[in-house]
Amino acid sequence: MKKTLCILLSVLMIIALFSLIGCQSAPEEKKDEDTVKAYDLPERLQETKSEESQGHPENETKPLVICVDIQSYNLEAEIMDLIVPLQTSGKLGEVQVEYLSVEGGTRASAINRIRTEIMSGAGPDLFIIKNTNYFGKEEPIFPMPEKVMEAGLLLPLDPYIQNNTEYAEWDKLTQSVMEAGKNEEGQQIIPLAYTMPALFYRAEDVQFNPIENMTWREMVEDENLHNAAMLLGAGPKDYLYSEFEGYYNHRLQYILGDLADYANEELLFTEEELLAYVEETVAISEEVWQEKLYDQPNWYQGNLGVYMNKLPMFMDENGSLYDTMNGVSAGDTMVYIPISSDDGGYTAAIMTYAAVNRNTELGLEAFRVIDRLLSTQMMCQSLLYSNCLYDLSGYGIPMHEDVLSEAYPIRNNNWYLSEANFAAFDAVRDQITAAQFTDTLFYAFDGMMVDVSDAVNHGEEDLAPLVSEWYSKMRRQISE
Repeated sequence: MKKTLCILLSVLMIIALFSLIGCQSAPEEKKDEDTVKAYDLPERLQETKSEESQGHPENETKPLVICVDIQSYNLEAEIMDLIVPLQTSGKLGEVQVEYLSVEGGTRASAINRIRTEIMSGAGPDLFIIKNTNYFGKEEPIFPMPEKVMEAGLLLPLDPYIQNNTEYAEWDKLTQSVMEAGKNEEGQQIIPLAYTMPALFYRAEDVQFNPIENMTWREMVEDENLHNAAMLLGAGPKDYLYSEFEGYYNHRLQYILGDLADYANEELLFTEEELLAYVEETVAISEEVWQEKLYDQPNWYQGNLGVYMNKLPMFMDENGSLYDTMNGVSAGDTMVYIPISSDDGGYTAAIMTYAAVNRNTELGLEAFRVIDRLLSTQMMCQSLLYSNCLYDLSGYGIPMHEDVLSEAYPIRNNNWYLSEANFAAFDAVRDQITAAQFTDTLFYAFDGMMVDVSDAVNHGEEDLAPLVSEWYSKMRRQISE
């Protein structure tokens, strides 16, 4: 009887874990040879390895398997730029990389296979993932990274950070963002890039010094910041006057701050609070759309960040932020005003992250890849890291807090913030009090506001039933 009970409990636990990482029952899938690439050791190291392992099978090592879910036109070359120097220096052996496709059956099959492998004690050793929404068509490999962490599926990395760091300056990474990847076992998810919405003004037009722990409500009620709060609450200007004019482009995730307690599977806001925020967003958007903020100085709204392969939103080649469409010129000193959360301070959204499979036998090798990816050299020069900083919603911020200054310019020693602009940016960054992954709960707010927009456009005045439906959906998401 006891044996039968143990078997039953084991089966139930496996079913629960499959639900946790979003896996549905699926047949065994084979790896697509077109999306899996092997990177052997350099030739001179191949000869050494062959001599050492000849007649000694125990000296044969497994390849490090990396699952990469980042989209780029030249991703394979960018990955080689990351791993080949580690191989050449003898810090890394053979590597196998699986590149996930953007969408479609190939992606779905690969994700189901990888999830099955993890549940059976195998799977890729290292994940490098950009949690992009793909316009809602495709889910990420881990719908909720923090739930995966809480389930014990990821490897704690503190021992490696403390004893095996060679490239990254871990104490100079933005700690308020790093906290999102920690639990009582330590650091398990490594944020690679993050962003947050902000307004940009010329310093000669608007005076602003970040106020410690200012809340959203205080921002709305502040005489000097009210208009900025209205613009941020309504969303980017580009959406308000485009073909998407009827869509309430919102900032609810950033206003709410921490969205959920993933360990206890609880939302950190009530249905009544969500309804109040939705109704406020509709009212704010209507006010902005009617151009009641006519006395605003020149401004630009977007996400704080930089993209290395294009002209960054932050700056021109000489290190100054500008936006010619809104009358801002190169050389201007800027003011950045993010949106405050109701908990106080600013909320960062983590776009890209890395994590190591707890099943791995190559924890040190996997860590070395992350360690090099977070070096200032990679952040400033690597096209791979550049693609960690970009998605369809905008640009991202590097994790090292000195990158973007004149001492650490971006690509070809051309792109950096002027001293005054970097100081202003640094002051804003110091007020980040929460960070959240762009997971399925984060994107559920976008889906809800699309439905809200449709309802309002069709004359619906009572939004409570619609918000209630979405709140129930969010609760199911967090508990699945």
